[in-house]
Amino acid sequence: MDVSAIERCTGLSFHEFLREYWGRSPFVARAVSSSGFVDIVSSEDIDAFLSVSGLRSTFLKIVNQGVPVPMENYTTQGKVGADRLSDLIDPDAVARYWDRGSSLIIRSLHRIWSPLASLSARLGRELASPVTATAYITPAHARALPAHYDTHDVFVLQIQGSKRWVIHEPVVELPGPEQQGRDISVAVHERPLLDLVLQAGDALYLPRGFIHAPEALDDTSIHVTLGVPAFTWADAIGGLVSEIVAAMPAFRASVPLDDEPEHGFSLMLNLLRDELGNIDQEQSRTAFLRILKSKTPHQPLPVLGRSYEAKELRVDTSVEPRFGPRIAKIEQSKGAALVMCNGRTMKFPAALLPHLRDALDARVTAQVLAARHDGPSAEDVRKMLVHLVLNGLLRPVCSFPQAVDE
Repeated sequence: MDVSAIERCTGLSFHEFLREYWGRSPFVARAVSSSGFVDIVSSEDIDAFLSVSGLRSTFLKIVNQGVPVPMENYTTQGKVGADRLSDLIDPDAVARYWDRGSSLIIRSLHRIWSPLASLSARLGRELASPVTATAYITPAHARALPAHYDTHDVFVLQIQGSKRWVIHEPVVELPGPEQQGRDISVAVHERPLLDLVLQAGDALYLPRGFIHAPEALDDTSIHVTLGVPAFTWADAIGGLVSEIVAAMPAFRASVPLDDEPEHGFSLMLNLLRDELGNIDQEQSRTAFLRILKSKTPHQPLPVLGRSYEAKELRVDTSVEPRFGPRIAKIEQSKGAALVMCNGRTMKFPAALLPHLRDALDARVTAQVLAARHDGPSAEDVRKMLVHLVLNGLLRPVCSFPQAVDE
């Protein structure tokens, strides 16, 4: 059985990691697995990205002693069919910069490399946040970036070589994008919180705000960072407030700028306070879960694979909702059960209404749904599930690596 993405990155169980470290303190994991992380990306994969993949300039950043190299210095022209591109990575130019001691940063690997896409998607599901993957390839005794802090949490996976990490306490508590770029000149000269070396197969979790200055040691270092923007209480409450104000005409009215708008602002705050006070516990729970689901990244939708998945779906095949912002609305109208999502409406017999609600809520099989609810047969329910798979709302469980629910 596959381990959770958290365990793959830290060696800790999902609940232990959340309880002891998530958003609180750094954590170092030594030799997370016997094979390290070469199954995720290797130096051979990196070479392929840079030399034969047709990578475009936005995916690669070259840094020389902390200073970015202009993109036009390592890009070239090329053709795709009849179309001419002007921003293709020039492997020869990249090699020259590498030979001079520059560091290479390959961005958004979760978009172009399947193993990292899978791991990033699983981690994003577990932490309710979109995850980005970036590879840092640093020559011996070099730094890709100067000392800095991030406004998102990172999981560092050391792929090859070794790298020294000097870590200092934050200068701002739990920074968000608005707190980026604060002065750290004093903090970096104080005694570090941690001074450690990551070897191939080691991992580091670093919450947002912790100042770090990684440096390669005696050989080429390759590490991948998985960046996780925090889902904060400000996000959750702000999402709820946004839903309230968007639904009420009073909040959609234009601000009367010619008539003491500060008085109207006070009235609107009082109205919002009243609306928030009218939300009961069940409404609050439902709203929170809806907002949480909207923050969770969606899974890549197989373009060709859905037809095969639907064709192979049996009454005992487990399916589950594709997590992410594709939230379906289910209702009954004129003797039919309607599923509305992304501007489309799917129509089913009304007898399938409870089956639809269960199928779009948790992992199930057609057999389980048919036994749970009266009426439609397991075969009828299977056909319903096939339709939802083809429309991208469900996926067979066996199609993607799974996170473990503890």
